[in-house]
Amino acid sequence: MTPVLQQAQLPLVSDEDCERAALHGSPHQIWFHRAHVVCAGYERGGVASSAGHSVGPLVVAELAGITGAPVPRG
Repeated sequence: MTPVLQQAQLPLVSDEDCERAALHGSPHQIWFHRAHVVCAGYERGGVASSAGHSVGPLVVAELAGITGAPVPRG
């Protein structure tokens, strides 16, 4: 983990593509709700947040969301 702030440019993903990806193979598929999620990134390859860097802001001219998904207990 680096103490230096990292940055990357990612394309936004449509709600439909984001939902499709979340519902097929994602460990977080149970709790995807398009009203509460914004997706960005590449279908294959490209850059991604990694261990220790998964709670930084996603900025689109202003704050649009925070990466990460908590795991429900119970």
